[in-house]
Amino acid sequence: MRIAGKDFTTLAAIEGMQRLCVVQPEQKEPALHPDDQSKAALAAAMAIAHELRTGRR
Repeated sequence: MRIAGKDFTTLAAIEGMQRLCVVQPEQKEPALHPDDQSKAALAAAMAIAHELRTGRR
């Protein structure tokens, strides 16, 4: 409510506004083990080489 140009609210209203403004953190992909990173990089490189050889995507 507003009295004499000043705004007043209840703690419950403030808590309600806070709940509406909560931002969920972005879900990050789990870190890959170095061996898994190497395997993924090799698979990507082989897929690119295959596309270049065959001319298909």
